[in-house]
Amino acid sequence: MKIDPKSLILQRYTANYAKWDEWVPDDPVTAEEKHAKEQEEEKKRNEEFEKANPDFCNQFMDDMKEREKNTKKKQDTAEVSRLKGI
Repeated sequence: MKIDPKSLILQRYTANYAKWDEWVPDDPVTAEEKHAKEQEEEKKRNEEFEKANPDFCNQFMDDMKEREKNTKKKQDTAEVSRLKGI
């Protein structure tokens, strides 16, 4: 397939660079930067939510601690029962 010189010159000076706007880099460093940026945005959203809803967040933390305490108690009871052979 032979391309004529006039066509090559015309293509060179009328190049369409729109495809560059659609290019998404997929290298590991860019992916890591994107992930870090997303984490930072998530952290900011969480902080804003916590400032706007302190009662909810405090109650949630109290409930979470209570669940952890109950889970630990159940695990300890299960371990004692296992050792006794019950």
